[in-house]
Amino acid sequence: MKKPSTVAEYIAGFPASTQKQLEEIRAIIRKAAPGAEEVISYGMPGYRLHSVLVWFGGYEKHIGFYPSNTGIEAFKDALGGYTFSKGAVQFPLGKPLPKKLITEIVKFRMLFDQEIAAVKQAAKAAKKMAAQEAKAVVAKAGKKAAPAAKKAAAQSKKPSTPAKKAAKKVPAKTASAKAATAKNAKTLKAKGR
Repeated sequence: MKKPSTVAEYIAGFPASTQKQLEEIRAIIRKAAPGAEEVISYGMPGYRLHSVLVWFGGYEKHIGFYPSNTGIEAFKDALGGYTFSKGAVQFPLGKPLPKKLITEIVKFRMLFDQEIAAVKQAAKAAKKMAAQEAKAVVAKAGKKAAPAAKKAAAQSKKPSTPAKKAAKKVPAKTASAKAATAKNAKTLKAKGR
């Protein structure tokens, strides 16, 4: 069987009695989260704003509703009459869906999603600001460091104290060595080097 690419295709793959309840939960979710995008995620219908808010799925004896662990935790007292786990609740087929409860869970998940998105956006802005501040500090330090770098470069060209001491120990050139050096310099000039 081909995997569904739309929510309508997903629902169409079930018996008529199940389709009716799947369409009902779909309508409840869409009404509670009108701006959410319908997607197929994990092979099931999902509703996404910044992230997926909730999913639902059809089964032989129930409809699975997946509001993640945050949705279940926030409403676990209201879920007492249903089978539920850390991130899912089962609504039995053939019994009325708890419209008000589903709506409240979806709206809770929307608020949670918006808060998470705002935190992520603030963190991204803070990271960008920190990078800009770091660039400014480096640029400012670069201006201050330039004179120090020039001074360090100039000092590296001057012979160090040990080098000066070693130079004093080398005997001065003899007169014949000085003459040979001068003659070589004239020869090189004449050859154009």
